Amino acid sequence: MRELLNNEIDPKEIPLSDIILSYTNDEAYDVERGFLIGTWSYNDVKASYVIIEGEHCSCYGFDDVEWNMTAYVPSELVKVSKGRIGEGYFNLEFWKMVLKYLEED
Repeated sequence: MRELLNNEIDPKEIPLSDIILSYTNDEAYDVERGFLIGTWSYNDVKASYVIIEGEHCSCYGFDDVEWNMTAYVPSELVKVSKGRIGEGYFNLEFWKMVLKYLEED
């Protein structure tokens, strides 16, 4: 697992073909977003998956999201997904989708 610098990668520059799944919660005051990106190579980072998460006040748009990005190998991502689901982590539905994808893959 390697945390990438916030905004090191602009999510709008990721090719659509690299996005495995994406999630945005129902319209609420706090909007949560998540992306699961497939095989990744960027500068010195090589990973099977990158998780990109962000949240923002609904009074702001997509460009105002603070993104957190972490690169994972599959076994790490399964453990992290299960942990996030178990602790009721924010963006819970996204993490359930990630785990379902990994278990089916």
